[in-house]
Amino acid sequence: MHNRNLENDQFKELLTKIYKKSLKGEINTKEILDELKDELSKIIK
Repeated sequence: MHNRNLENDQFKELLTKIYKKSLKGEINTKEILDELKDELSKIIK
C-alpha cells in the first residue's frame, strides 16, 4: 500500500528546495525539470 503522506512530504520538500534555489537565482528551468523528474521517479514507483 502507498503511503500518500510520505510521498506528499517528499514532494513538498523537493519543491521547497527548488523554490529556495530559484529565489537565489541559482537554478534554471531545465535544472528544475531534471531535478523534479529524478526525484519523482524515486517517489512514484
